[in-house]
Amino acid sequence: MAVWTAIEIELRHALYLVEISQADEDDSECTMTRTVMLSRCDDALGLYQQKSADGITPKSISLMSPAESEHGSAWCIDMLTEVWEADEPADTEIQAKIFAKANGGYFVDSVFRTPLDQLKNWRPISKLSPPMSA
Repeated sequence: MAVWTAIEIELRHALYLVEISQADEDDSECTMTRTVMLSRCDDALGLYQQKSADGITPKSISLMSPAESEHGSAWCIDMLTEVWEADEPADTEIQAKIFAKANGGYFVDSVFRTPLDQLKNWRPISKLSPPMSA
């Protein structure tokens, strides 16, 4: 198994961290927790919604997003709690994803960079479980 010791992020766009636990094939009592970084929200939701496929149990999704600070570039990591889909006002055939953050804020994944208050016809997709406590 290869272990990464560093990752350089060249593009400043949102990334999704999906925490999963996976049962050992040889020992069902033993589980490993892993965090997978994905660049597309649909891929993150797809992995999260597998619900125990292949011994994988999704635990949580976090959003890692760029934030400007007075000391240069910084990143924020927020736990996500709920997801909606909404119509883009520029083209109702295209949907944006709206993520509720555990801190009460929202993040919009929109191809048109549409602000939250301009999205139409919100439809719930998923409630995301809070992380399991140790």
